[in-house]
Amino acid sequence: MSDTKNTKKLLIFNMDENKATLIRTLCVNLNVRLVKVYSPQYGESIGALAGIPAYPLTNQPYRGEDFSQEMMVICGFRPDELDVFLKAYRESGMAQSDGNAAQYELERGTALQRAFRRT
Repeated sequence: MSDTKNTKKLLIFNMDENKATLIRTLCVNLNVRLVKVYSPQYGESIGALAGIPAYPLTNQPYRGEDFSQEMMVICGFRPDELDVFLKAYRESGMAQSDGNAAQYELERGTALQRAFRRT
């Protein structure tokens, strides 16, 4: 039987182990499946990495350049769940460790989610 109850996933790319450990704790507390994506997988589609059946894995290793920034892709969250996750992430202090640009992006993402809920 497949795990259809928990569709919330957080894909993390190029993240240092200390921050990944903190995020893992946050994910466990919020019932979110954490998926660490390694550079050989960078050529896969986001849908495949998120486990969406319509997007099968190609298993072709990525041969391009690595990127220097960390990235998180949030999958399968309802808007209210996303708000809870982003609030917990912000309150954990992890967002601050990335500098002002990351904080701006989180706040912008939350504002966008609220805007989508109103439409």
